[in-house]
Amino acid sequence: MFNFGGKFRIDGDCRTIFMVEVKVDGCKWGTTPKIFLNSEEAEREAKILKQKYPFVSQCRVITRRIEQEIEKN
Repeated sequence: MFNFGGKFRIDGDCRTIFMVEVKVDGCKWGTTPKIFLNSEEAEREAKILKQKYPFVSQCRVITRRIEQEIEKN
């Protein structure tokens, strides 16, 4: 996995998020801009995208670990 923006983390204070990737008519995979906090929401979104857009050939849910914002009081 490439981490050009430094947004995703491998170690340290992290939290897991879920994203939906789509494949359009057999082209490369691309990630949608929405971020989900649980896999159920992401799975629902993937189903909706498949139904709403017939040109989407495949959908899958992926996980990423992002830097956890720590409250400073």
